[in-house]
Amino acid sequence: MKKLLLICFYFSLISLSYSQPGSLDLSFNTSGMFTTSLSSGNDAVTGTLVQPDGKILLTGYAGTMSNYTFNAVRLNQDGSVDVTFNGTGEASYDFGPGFGQAYTSILQNDGKIILAGYADLGGDEQFGLIRLLPDGTLDSAFGSNGLQTTSFAERAFGRSLAIQTDGKIILSGYLDSSGYNVFAMARYNLDGSADNSFDGDGQLTTAFSNGSAYSFKTVIQSDGKIIASGYFEDSTYISDFALVRYHIDGSLDNGFDGDGRVTTDFGVGSYDNCWSAAIQPDGG
Repeated sequence: MKKLLLICFYFSLISLSYSQPGSLDLSFNTSGMFTTSLSSGNDAVTGTLVQPDGKILLTGYAGTMSNYTFNAVRLNQDGSVDVTFNGTGEASYDFGPGFGQAYTSILQNDGKIILAGYADLGGDEQFGLIRLLPDGTLDSAFGSNGLQTTSFAERAFGRSLAIQTDGKIILSGYLDSSGYNVFAMARYNLDGSADNSFDGDGQLTTAFSNGSAYSFKTVIQSDGKIIASGYFEDSTYISDFALVRYHIDGSLDNGFDGDGRVTTDFGVGSYDNCWSAAIQPDGG
């Protein structure tokens, strides 16, 4: 029997059965639904991962505007809470005196879990990542006791994770600058340190002419080239799909539309916003 998982915003999950289209799968948490409250503030699911063993990981953030934390909840296949994850099935992680919001997550081949987004360190928003061991505890072999941040010249917000075939980690997003916003990307070695072979210092930014650009998804081609996608917004707030392609060393691929950048206007309205991307089997 095929089943479908629907992720809702407030740390909740719904399982539907394909055998009876649209019907709740009552074998999942006895009701077809799972919900939990992690804080007295706002709890948001921004990602979901299904492990090879079928366990389900919900990731996101919880708290209030002044003290958001990265959060994760793991469920067994039947929708019950997996208490082998951090002892309770739930865990929260913070960046010390600051706070953070996780917007993306990914599983490594060894079962370790990475959550990423941004960390606000006293008003200085930076790319923020944490890596967990499969049991939900912080991986002390990554960054500083499982946490890593990357500072850019402007406020930086991570939105998408990708892992190369060599295990190096890419986090992409955008800089919220006082002028035009730009795509931003950083690459990390397996231990969380900056990969200085990537554009010289492990990080890069890419601007578009006469407007702001926001990246929300990054994918890696089979040849190792990296594609960041999102949207471009001009000074009148009209937006188009936007893509940038990079060589594996972080340099722009000028074989991609001449300068590595391309925008697409669908001509059916003012707002063409791209939130995700995927590589087809034929590489397209």
